[in-house]
Amino acid sequence: MSAEKVIGYLAMKSRSELVCDGEALIIAGSHAMLKRMLAKGASDPVSSYKIAKAKFGEVVSGIERGGAYAFDAESYGRFSRLAREEGIPCRDYDFTPPFQGEVMLLTVTAVSLETEGEPATTGNAGYGTHSFGGARGPAPLT
Repeated sequence: MSAEKVIGYLAMKSRSELVCDGEALIIAGSHAMLKRMLAKGASDPVSSYKIAKAKFGEVVSGIERGGAYAFDAESYGRFSRLAREEGIPCRDYDFTPPFQGEVMLLTVTAVSLETEGEPATTGNAGYGTHSFGGARGPAPLT
């Protein structure tokens, strides 16, 4: 079942304090990448965060409820593969950072599942990429 498949990892200080990039919950493809992002951008020591698995079903449910998720290349690859298997169209993106040592994040803000006679959408207007670490800010969509 796709819903239970782990697509990445998230960091939290408590159940109500999750590590976000703006409004988007960060989902990294590996523990190592998440720790690297925390080391670059978190105000507290990396050891003060708990790392938890992010499951496909939980992420889709969160997006459907209006949540935003910021994926790195590895986690988005897992997410988009499973989404396509579920009939949710996903675009491919170039995750090459503009500067060496940075990590590109893709923010997904809206996915609606295909319903009777209506086309499935990915909320492409809700997609945006930017780099994490070093120079920050919006990058052009591909």
